[in-house]
Amino acid sequence: TRDIRHLSSILPRSILDRFLKAKRPLQIFYRADDENIVLLRHYLREFMAHPTLMLVPIDKLHRKTLIADDKYVEGSFNWLSSARTLEDDYFLMETSFVFTGSTAHKFTEEFYRSIR
Repeated sequence: TRDIRHLSSILPRSILDRFLKAKRPLQIFYRADDENIVLLRHYLREFMAHPTLMLVPIDKLHRKTLIADDKYVEGSFNWLSSARTLEDDYFLMETSFVFTGSTAHKFTEEFYRSIR
């Protein structure tokens, strides 16, 4: 959350607005001791009162997980701040695996068990 330069491309406010108006739940988990969460809260400020948007602090969280509908994505990719071009000084080879179907369901259940 220290570098959220890609947040508007990952989670554009217009799409977020439609998503939340459709009463779809959005849970964003973050490391509980991350003092930079204020940057994400600032970006989401107009949506923070929405009942299906939840920012959830988790102790010692360091995962790069994305769960969307029937997909489970896990890997080393920093979704909010990773370099996006080969020319970027901080470009690193990042890898993520996308799981669907029963495997995604299994990993999703395990994710939720692990954060309790």
